[in-house]
Amino acid sequence: MARRPFLALLAAALAVPLQPAAGAEVRVVAPSGTPYATIQAAVDASADGDVVLVRAGSYAAFHLVAKSVCVVAEQNATVSIAGAIRVRNCSSTVVLAGLDGTGGTGGVPFERNALAASDNAGALRVQNCFLFGSPTGPACDLRHGALVQDCPNVAIANSVLRGADAGVPFDQGSRGLLALRSSLAIHDATLLGGRGACVAIGYTAGDGGDGLRADQSDVFVARSEAHGGDGNNHTCVDGGNGGNGIEALGAAARVDFRQCTLTGGSGAPGNSPPACPCPGFLCCVICFLEGNPGSPWRASGGAQVTPLGGVARALTGPDVAREGTAVPLNCVGEPGDLVGLWIARAPAFVPSPAQHGVRLVAPAGVPSRLLILGSVPGSGVLQATLQLPDLPAGQQGDVWHLQSLHRAADGSSWMGGPLALVVLDGSI
Repeated sequence: MARRPFLALLAAALAVPLQPAAGAEVRVVAPSGTPYATIQAAVDASADGDVVLVRAGSYAAFHLVAKSVCVVAEQNATVSIAGAIRVRNCSSTVVLAGLDGTGGTGGVPFERNALAASDNAGALRVQNCFLFGSPTGPACDLRHGALVQDCPNVAIANSVLRGADAGVPFDQGSRGLLALRSSLAIHDATLLGGRGACVAIGYTAGDGGDGLRADQSDVFVARSEAHGGDGNNHTCVDGGNGGNGIEALGAAARVDFRQCTLTGGSGAPGNSPPACPCPGFLCCVICFLEGNPGSPWRASGGAQVTPLGGVARALTGPDVAREGTAVPLNCVGEPGDLVGLWIARAPAFVPSPAQHGVRLVAPAGVPSRLLILGSVPGSGVLQATLQLPDLPAGQQGDVWHLQSLHRAADGSSWMGGPLALVVLDGSI
C-alpha cells in the first residue's frame, strides 16, 4: 500500500513526452586533427546549448562568459586544464564534466583557483572533475579548489576539490570549496582544505584551510568527505589551528549533511615550553602555544549546521554516451528501495525535505519523465540501463538531466544525486 502513490506518479509521468531539444552542435577539441586545438576557441565559436567535446590532452585555461555551453571530456579520456576554469554571468545552464583542472599562476587572484564561478543566474553542474588550487602563489594568497560566488543553482557530484597547501611558512591554507552567497547540492564529493596559513597579527600562525566554507550560503551535502587542512608553524609564533571539515559563517548560512565523513586538521606545534638554542631571543623566554585541532564542523555568526539521519542515495553513470546505445547506471540505496529515474532537459534547484534532498531536475513547467528501474538488491546497488533513442535528424548533441528517486519500504521518498548525461550523434 505504501508504494501505490509512488507507482501512480511514475505511471503518470511516463505519459509526458520530454520537451523537444533545440538542434545543438558539437565542437570537438583535440591537440591536433580537429578544427579546435583549444577549449577557449571552441567555447568562443559555440552558441547557447552547444556541446564542447574534449579529447585527451593538456589544455590552457578557459572562460565561459554569458553563455550556456556543456564542456565535457570524451569518455575515458584524461583532460588536463592548466589554469582556472571561469564561469560568470551565465543566465542558463553550464555543465562541466570529466575535467582535471589546476589553478594557474597568473597575476589575477581568481585565476589561481581551479574553478571560479560567479554571478551565474543559471544552473551550474560539475561532475567527475578533479579541481586543485594552484600549487604556487604570492604569500597569503587564496588558491581554492573551487570558488562559487553569487550562484543560486549549483550541483557538484563525484568530484574532488582540493585547496592549495602552503608552499612557504607564510603561505595560505586554502579551502577545497568556498561558497559565498550561493545555493549548492554536493553529492559523492571529496573536499580537502590546504595546509598552513599566513602569520596573523599577534605572533600567531594562521589556520589550515576548511574542506568546505559556506559563507552566507545554503548547502546540502550527501555521501561526501570534507577534511580540514593542518595548521602551519613558524619559529617564534603560536602554532596555527587546524582547518574545519565544514565551516558555516553568517546568519544566512545553512549546511545540512547526511552520511558524510568530516574531520578537522591538526593544530601546529608552538614553542612550549620555551627552549634554547633557537633562532631569536624570544623563543628562549616566551611560551608560544600549540595550535588547536580543527572541528569536523563548526557554525558561527548565527549559521546553522545540521547532521541529518538516514542513508543517502546515489546515482552514478557516464558523462557521455552515443545515441541508440544502452547507458549503464548504478543506483545506490537501501535493499528493497524501489527506484525511479527522473529525466528532463532542464535542471532545477528545489530543496525537498519530504524527499530527503534537493530536486535537481525538471523545474516547474518543464516536461519530465520518471522511469521505473527496479528494486535495490541486497548488495545495496541496483545496476540498470537506460536505452537512448536516436537524436533527431540534424541534431549532433543533447544533454539529459537525470536524478534517481527512491521509495523505501516504509513509504518514505529519497532523492539520489544528479547526473548530466551528454548524448552525442553516433558519427562523432
